Amino acid sequence: MQIYWSGKDDESIKSVAANKNVSVILGFFDGVHRGHMRLIEEARDGNAFTVVRMFTALPKAEVLLTTTEEKLSLLEKSGVDAVIFDDFTRLHDMSGRDFFEKCVLSLSPSRVVCGYNYRFGKGAAWSTDELKGFCVEHSISCSPVEEYKFDGMTVSSSAIRSLIAEGDMIKANALLGRMYSVTDTIRHGKQLGRTIGFPTINQRPVKHKALPKEGIYSSVNSFCFDGEERSYAGVCNIGYRPTVNRDENDITLETYIMSFSGDLYSVSVTTYFAERLRGEIRFPTVEALREQISHDAQHAAESIEKYAPTYKMDVIL
Repeated sequence: MQIYWSGKDDESIKSVAANKNVSVILGFFDGVHRGHMRLIEEARDGNAFTVVRMFTALPKAEVLLTTTEEKLSLLEKSGVDAVIFDDFTRLHDMSGRDFFEKCVLSLSPSRVVCGYNYRFGKGAAWSTDELKGFCVEHSISCSPVEEYKFDGMTVSSSAIRSLIAEGDMIKANALLGRMYSVTDTIRHGKQLGRTIGFPTINQRPVKHKALPKEGIYSSVNSFCFDGEERSYAGVCNIGYRPTVNRDENDITLETYIMSFSGDLYSVSVTTYFAERLRGEIRFPTVEALREQISHDAQHAAESIEKYAPTYKMDVIL
């Protein structure tokens, strides 16, 4: 997959127009969810050279579902041929026609694909109606894709963010088409888990990335260990661990990885959230906490056994 950054790769971007049967897909693609997959499928019809053109960030951006690296990985897996990133600050004052001519027409597309509610130009004042009009002027096919539903739910980035904020990972994952995840390098924590028989890995919330509601989650934890990619079932606590900590602002992702023994410090681990099992609780004693973790581990194993096959994840329980 080719990756371009406008402003830096402008000469290289011009070469995209040399491809035959170019389909340009417009959108922000946060989450690269099932709805986005529909856009890609529509654009790829007829073996087109598919180009996703999107902004690097949006103004007043809320928390996001995907980092730039995650977006690129997911888009590459989807079969997209090229991605062009535009700096919003360089284009936000453009009229709709100027945006069309600079970001669409310049690629000599035979087809333009976007979502039914796509907006563009200064103040997002232009809609798919104007986009279709511009395309007609240049004999370009324009295909706004209608609202997409899955299991009776409208698939959108905002809907998925809301579900994650509520801790409803089952529905959020269904709309995404995969388990939602965060990736971070493991760091040293207080190591209390080791003293009670449940050693944990510690991750910090990724800046600007959506984090599920506080609580206990069944998780799949993937990492490279001894040169081998592995995925293990786990129990993840999102919150400030009230039994052993009084600082409510000290939010971490602390995960007990079942059936694994080894040193993961400085290793990058991707934690996938399968299901929220319960909320955070302050236990009267560490022993009571130990007993609860044992119960949580059992429930988490059952949860992963149930949901991992849905997303074709091979997990060590």
